[in-house]
Formats: sequence, C-alpha cells, structure tokens
Amino acid sequence: MTWTPNQPSPPPYSSSSSSSSGSSSGSPRRASSKSSAFGATADTDNSANDLPEPPAKPSGNDDEAPPPKSKTPGKSQSRRGHFKSRLGCFNCKRRRVKCNEARPSCAPCTRLGLSCSYPDPKKPSATAALTTVQINPSGLAMEDLRFFHRFMTKAFPTLPFRGDSVWLDASAMSHEYQMLAHSVLGLGASHISLHGNVDYTQQALSHRVTAIRMVNERLSSPSQSPADADAVFGAVLCLIAQTGLLADGMCEYHVMTRGCMLLMQAVVKNEDKSIFNMFTAEEHMNRIRLIISDEHGDFTNLHNFHRSLLKMKHLLVAPSQMAYFDGMLLCVTSMHESPEAAWSAFVALYHVYAGWSSDVFNDFIDINNFPSQLLIIHGFLLDYVLGPLCLPVTHPNNSPGRKGVVIGWARDVLARLPPELKEYGAWVKEYSDALEHGDWRYLLSP
Repeated sequence: MTWTPNQPSPPPYSSSSSSSSGSSSGSPRRASSKSSAFGATADTDNSANDLPEPPAKPSGNDDEAPPPKSKTPGKSQSRRGHFKSRLGCFNCKRRRVKCNEARPSCAPCTRLGLSCSYPDPKKPSATAALTTVQINPSGLAMEDLRFFHRFMTKAFPTLPFRGDSVWLDASAMSHEYQMLAHSVLGLGASHISLHGNVDYTQQALSHRVTAIRMVNERLSSPSQSPADADAVFGAVLCLIAQTGLLADGMCEYHVMTRGCMLLMQAVVKNEDKSIFNMFTAEEHMNRIRLIISDEHGDFTNLHNFHRSLLKMKHLLVAPSQMAYFDGMLLCVTSMHESPEAAWSAFVALYHVYAGWSSDVFNDFIDINNFPSQLLIIHGFLLDYVLGPLCLPVTHPNNSPGRKGVVIGWARDVLARLPPELKEYGAWVKEYSDALEHGDWRYLLSP
C-alpha cells in the first residue's frame, strides 16, 4: 500500500496499526501528560548525493551559465601543457615517469616486465558532495529559494508549539534529506499561493507528490539514526500543514494526521537525541499555558455549536462516529472548566482515530458518508469556536488564509449534502458566513 495525495487511505507507517479492532472506537480520553509524541523506526539516508532534485528552470532565470566564449579567428591558440595525473601506477610514480594509466598494466610496466598496481580510487565524501551542490547557484531554482524563505519566516508548522528553533534545525537537515526538502518547499509554495499575489500551485503540488513518494519509500526500511527519524517526522508535519492550505484537502488532512499519530508511536526511538524531543503531550501543554487567555469570552458560538452537535446525534450509528462525537462533546464541557482543559480535550480529539483499523477509518472519511462529513466539518469549525476563548487577541497569526480554506471545506460539504440532511448543516452555514469576516483565532492546529 502506498500513501498518495488523493487516496483516502492511511500511509504505510506501521503494519501493526491496521490490525487494531475495527470497532475499537471507545470514548476519547485526554492525552496523557506522560505520552510521547513519537516512537519507533524510520530509514536512513545512505547516499551522499541524496539531495533535493532541482526542478525545471523557469523561463528568464538568471542562474543559467553564460555561453562559452568563441575562439578569435586568425589567432593561434597557445598550446597548454598537460595536466599532471594523480592516478598513475605506483611504479611510474616512484620512477617519476609519465604513466599512460592503461589497465591492467600500463605501457612502461609492460615494457619493463614490472608488476603494475594502482592506488584505490578515492570516493568523494558526503561533505564534498554536499558542498558542491550547495555552492552551485544554478542547482536551485530562484522560485525554490523564495519558497524556502517563506517557510523559514512564516510558513513553518505550528507544531511543535512555539517550536521556531526546532524548524531552524529541521530546515538545516533538509539539505541532506530530499523528502524533507520537498515538503518544506511545497509548504512554502502553498503558503505564498494562498497569501500572496502569485500562484505557485503547480510547484507546490509537484514538491508535495515527490515528498509523499519519498516518505513512503523511507518508511519501507528501518531507521538507523535519530536524524533519519527526525527527517521523516518533520516531512510529515510539513505535509500536514500544507494539507491545511489546500482547497480539496479536508479528508486528506485526517489521512495525514492519522499517519502522524502512528509515526508518533512508531518512528523515533530515541527522544533524547531528537530535535523534536519537546514534542510530548506534557511539554505541549506547558507551552500552551504560557499564552493561554484567562479572559472570559462570549460563549454564544460554543452553545450554538453544542446544539448543532446534539441535533445530529441520532444520525450516528457507527462506533467511530460516536467516538468522534464524544471527543467534541468533551471539548465543549471542558471549556466550562477552563480554557486549558478545553484545549487539552481538543488535542486528544486527533488521537481518537489513530487506533482504528484501515477499514473503519476509510469508512469514516468517505466523502459519501454524510453523517461523518458533518462530524468532520464540525470538528474543523470547533477549532475556530474555541480559539477566541483560549487565545489572546494579540497572538500573532502567520496563516490567516487557513480560515478561508476551512470555510471552503464547510461550503463544499453543505453543497454535497442530500436534501434530507440539509437541516443538519444549518449551523455550519451560519457560522461559516460569520467566520468569513470574523475572528481568525484557532487552536494553532497544523
């Protein structure tokens, strides 16, 4: 099985994950404060040349090499002396004579009847190979430099929370891991397309498809170092963040996040050696406490959300649907306890489907499973319902366009609902229309 951008099936992160019981969709629990954000194997980068492949150059690129100078007619060219070879045989080097480097025996050794032997050819080191590519200005399109700059300044994922320094380390690793480089560039391109005046959609999807393919290849073999596992995990987090900026990414978002949950259990063995070592439930909540708002906001949207959720309860027949319903209900009731409790319950909502079998999960995200589609879009809008109640209004927002994407997902679900289910989307329509010109704050999901 492979993990493709438009295929609603979980990526091949763990062979054991899909063996979970199809009906093991128990009520959600808040994430344990001691649970780790990850767990077991990725693969290794054994190639010194495993670097980002430069995309085709756009027209008008100034990075092309200048044409070679033509010879001046009528002028004789001075004869250049021969270059001294370092690859001659040992006998010729010792005798300080020119070796014609013939194999298996050079001409001088054959003439003198000597045993001819050569030094082992030196393999270029990984450092040398990296340096050669990095200093070559034509090796990277100017567009990619722009994508990389956008990632570094605004587009890096919101997880790990307040993890700017982590993504600086991850971006440095991208020079050694193609899958990480492509996921970084794809996220940067999507961010510019959504927030700028230039459309880089094709470039973003090209990088994305390549990154997903490489992640799948990496996951087919075990990791040999913490750096390899970090590269896989970082690439997947970038892919999730990019999915949140794609107009048709609603169901794929859950495919990606489920895959990330499995990676959290199965990729990184050595937390202490990982750049993501602070990405635990306990540390995540510690960082949230630093910015969480103590102000008592207006609960009107929360109460309306609650009523809409209860209204559709009788449509839910599958255990998976009830588990997701209970997870959102816990967010509502926890908000009456404290913003911190509500945020913790919302984080746990992403763990609900991590243990489902592939069949159960695929049925849940099926675009023709309309009760589930209503549940899913309620979950995305809950992010924005809780945001103003948990975050201070002064908190910076690096991705205001994400709100428009989620609204687009909501309207797409409403447009596809059969007539008999339209009434269950009434709050979704009302809130989406208000959100379009309202508060952007959300719980900093990727």
